[in-house]
Amino acid sequence: MVCETIWGNDMRFIAVFICAFISMQSVLAQTLETIVKPEEFRAISEGKTLYFYQFGEFYGVEQYFQDGKSIWKPAGGTCESGRWHSEGNQICFEYEDNPIKSCWNILHSDRGYSARIDGNPAIYDLQLGKITNDDIECPAPELTS
Repeated sequence: MVCETIWGNDMRFIAVFICAFISMQSVLAQTLETIVKPEEFRAISEGKTLYFYQFGEFYGVEQYFQDGKSIWKPAGGTCESGRWHSEGNQICFEYEDNPIKSCWNILHSDRGYSARIDGNPAIYDLQLGKITNDDIECPAPELTS
């Protein structure tokens, strides 16, 4: 650790404590985030299409309609119709082809908006990249005779 070499071995404990405190203050100052309430999420998303990224890569896109309806399309995947609702301050999604409900905390910080599954570390957050008025391209299901 750089701080240990600066202070020497005699003051190692104090140096580590000071460096940890300074690092923690720096991280806290940069990552202060607040939970977005469901009403704010509705105002941001309703009638819009939101593009999400994870680890700098496109993750998926979701188009939001009136009454909590949505269409989700993961990167390289197919469209799924769903609905969202709030449970407390969490936004929960349920899709027609997936019986498992997923609930997220929508967060706002100086870096913008992100979404985090409750209990997951921040490193796995989905970052909101852009918001548009565009429709998602969802091919119609194949017709069979």
